[in-house]
Amino acid sequence: MWSGNRLVSFDCAFVASEINRQNINSITKKSRSPIYAPVQLIGEIKKYNEVFRDHSQQDSVEFLRVVLDKLHEELPYPPSALADNNTMRANNIANDNFTNDDASSFSYDPNVDDHYNGCGTSSFSSNTTRAPHRNKRRYPLPTSVISNIFQGYLESRIKCLRCNQEFLKEDHFYDLPIQIDKKFRLKSSENDSGDSIVNSMKGLMGGLLGTLRLQDCLAAFCATEKLEGKNRYKCDICKKLTVCQKTLRITRLPETLCIQLKRFRYSSHTSKIGTHVQFPMEDLEMGPYCKDSSLKSTKDERDVTESTKYNLYGFIHHRGGSGSGHYIAYAQNPIDGNWYEYDDTKSVAEISRLEAYVLFYRRTSPEKDVERKEIKDRIKRESSAEHYWISRLWFNRWRFMTTPGPISNYDFICPHESVSFKNYAILRDLVVEVPLGVYTTLATRYGTDGSPPFPVSNYASSDCMICQQEEILLANRRRKEIRDIRNLDSNTIGRGESWYLISAIWLRKWHNFIDGGPLPGPIDNTNFLKENGRPESGMCKGVDYRGVNTRVWSYFEHIYGGGPTVVR
Repeated sequence: MWSGNRLVSFDCAFVASEINRQNINSITKKSRSPIYAPVQLIGEIKKYNEVFRDHSQQDSVEFLRVVLDKLHEELPYPPSALADNNTMRANNIANDNFTNDDASSFSYDPNVDDHYNGCGTSSFSSNTTRAPHRNKRRYPLPTSVISNIFQGYLESRIKCLRCNQEFLKEDHFYDLPIQIDKKFRLKSSENDSGDSIVNSMKGLMGGLLGTLRLQDCLAAFCATEKLEGKNRYKCDICKKLTVCQKTLRITRLPETLCIQLKRFRYSSHTSKIGTHVQFPMEDLEMGPYCKDSSLKSTKDERDVTESTKYNLYGFIHHRGGSGSGHYIAYAQNPIDGNWYEYDDTKSVAEISRLEAYVLFYRRTSPEKDVERKEIKDRIKRESSAEHYWISRLWFNRWRFMTTPGPISNYDFICPHESVSFKNYAILRDLVVEVPLGVYTTLATRYGTDGSPPFPVSNYASSDCMICQQEEILLANRRRKEIRDIRNLDSNTIGRGESWYLISAIWLRKWHNFIDGGPLPGPIDNTNFLKENGRPESGMCKGVDYRGVNTRVWSYFEHIYGGGPTVVR
């Protein structure tokens, strides 16, 4: 990925672009084979994670997480706050007074520990609170199409049995790792009560006979667990390790629920759990595993009741043992309703009796289906003197998701409430035209993120002249920054100097800016730091970080700010 260790040779290979290119090629290429072989995509992934570079056996879930992380990074939604855009532009567009001489005048304390204080990187740890003082949760808006589809929230409640204090931790998840071995089946049965006793006994008997229900695994995952012995928890009140109780609950369900059945047991040797897990094809009810508050959307979504039912639409099957094997994918065609097997070929599959490893469920809502039909009918039949444009990006979220979030038009409206000159020629590809009554209905139901409504009549006006002038300034700035970095960057450092580590993710954003994209924003090194601010173990150069000399770090920090400073 690096050429001569020079920063300007940073290769910003985009996984999303590779997926798009291969999809186009598979459609347009005249070939007798119907097989789509994503060889180049796998090659791109190998650049970002050395684990996948050899020919050894790898876990499909780990590969999925790497792909989702890269797509999340590369497919961000447009900024949804005009104030943030204006602040960034005001602070960053005209930095024309900074020269190479300024870079050499900066000095830093080489004591690395001074820069490690107070750097929390995980939302799981940063949202830690004591239960009695917890306020109503407000979830941030999704920042990419990946987080919009796959991201849910999970709460861990830990109660100290010595002082009875409760602590809450919350984190987002892309997949739920569910245990299926015997002790977790027993725990599920012990913690169920009331009307669920019969179902629990059925699940336990099924487990003893070699089968198990997915619902029993989920119940065990959310059951209260006693932390004792080597698993004791350090209580902040007692100031020592104490016996505690831990309970997990889903606080926000994702659009697509990905469940990993943990079939591999790791101890002195690796073994595979071959228990058959019965999984529902339709109407998987996730309500029992959620907090009551999770059944309501956020305030931004007008407290619309969320659906907690899911239908299966895909899964991964692992054939073989713990040391070697083969992954096979199955997916349901939404057009004909048939299931297809993807194992270097394509065929209709019978999947109900297969041993599942990863399950993909799509959230369903009959109420949303009725709403979509009514809105589409109104768009066709309503006549109105005034029509409005809605972002096609948001409209597609509304078509396919149960919680599309507030209406956002920022993907085609510029910060000056006009059409960006870059989008003016392709505007009709970015929007959907709806009557005023339909726009009012959608805006009332889902709200907006602050982006103004856009009447179709505004299209007659010219594109934004302010944006054109700003783009000229940005183009000048891009030429200056790349020229300055070429002069400042080096392969080596002098005696007594140190390397400064900078996030590879942020560098890719900077290179995207140099190539004509948006400003990268402040430097953010927290992605490769632990909660205590120290670098994570096992970091990979070029994937997680890049070492730069003092002059380059000073240049970037002076222009963009951020941090924290990490010296090596």
